[in-house]
Amino acid sequence: MENIEYLKKQISIMLNLFNGKHYDDLIYKGNLLIKKFPEQAILYNITSLAYNASGKPIKSKELLLKILKKQPKNFNVLNNLGLACLELNDYDQAEKYYSEAITLNSNFIDPLVNLGNLKTKQNKNEEAKNLFVKALKINDKIIPAKISLAGYFEQSGNFIEAKKIYNEVLKINPNYTIADKSLSLIHKYNLNDNHIKTMEE
Repeated sequence: MENIEYLKKQISIMLNLFNGKHYDDLIYKGNLLIKKFPEQAILYNITSLAYNASGKPIKSKELLLKILKKQPKNFNVLNNLGLACLELNDYDQAEKYYSEAITLNSNFIDPLVNLGNLKTKQNKNEEAKNLFVKALKINDKIIPAKISLAGYFEQSGNFIEAKKIYNEVLKINPNYTIADKSLSLIHKYNLNDNHIKTMEE
């Protein structure tokens, strides 16, 4: 029980380091904790994300492959392996890992969105759209899926639908500046425009 409480506290510290972009500190701490708790996949996952964020996707992939040998059906590990492969521009491997994660857990939104973003990079826009729609059927409040779907409509020239989704994002999180920026690029303003008012607020 004491170990579980200690581990929870350490994971919380790691997440704070990640959110604060203290990636080197997180990597150091993560590797120490992995030696102490070698079966805890969450430690590998958080540390791998820090490697990725600090421009070391090879290290990220190597670390995740270690835990994947022990836990081959861990869909979080598979999703993060996809992210590492994407950073390495290995699209085939990224797709393989995302697809495996989705097969293991069809309600896992992250690989659906990640695979959709990969399809967008490959100009397979209809496939991407279908993945974003699938993710939003699971949970229609997931902002990354909404932003990606709005981006699809924007690229397709369907600005009405794109605006609608960006506004939905701002209802969920009024401080989500990516949606504000995107709206401002596709919106024709007049003097008493509601979007100007909301941005000012």
